Amino acid sequence: MPEKTTFLQRIAEAFEASAKQFAKENQTLADLASARSAKTLKPRHEIADKVWLDFKPDSGVEASLATDKKTGELRFEVTERGESPWASFSYELSIETLRDARFLGILINARSSNMAAFRPCLRYVLPEGFEDQFARDMILLGDTDEDHLCFIRVDSDLVSRANTAEVLFFFEGKRFEVILNSVENLKI
Repeated sequence: MPEKTTFLQRIAEAFEASAKQFAKENQTLADLASARSAKTLKPRHEIADKVWLDFKPDSGVEASLATDKKTGELRFEVTERGESPWASFSYELSIETLRDARFLGILINARSSNMAAFRPCLRYVLPEGFEDQFARDMILLGDTDEDHLCFIRVDSDLVSRANTAEVLFFFEGKRFEVILNSVENLKI
């Protein structure tokens, strides 16, 4: 007797298929643990090709990056936010892949030793500047590895006019530590 495919199995299969649409970006994010550690970060610090940690230049930020090839972790720590209005982790996404998507899903596995919070954002880079679309919910990180899934509606007008797109995680607080185990993009 053939097995019935359950509703949850179909959802899991759909998510796997949607992740394949961003295979290049997802592989780059999966390989971040092979990046170089840095005791001092500069603004728009490139971790890997088109993946950055960023803050305002000359704003007194003290930040570091540590990677662990064995565990696959990337640790981003801000010990002093200074006067920077933002501190972010960001990466470029294929604008072509977004063109016929309804939503961008982002699956994140992360933790923080001292509670951290951020709001994911989809940034459309337009000829005249940029426009941000934020996820509805904040991601709150505690001291254990946890999966978080958020969705951002894709704006068909903005995506048609954009040159490129980026995902940004805008972190809250003056001091924080974030340990990213994995980040995966889903086309929905």
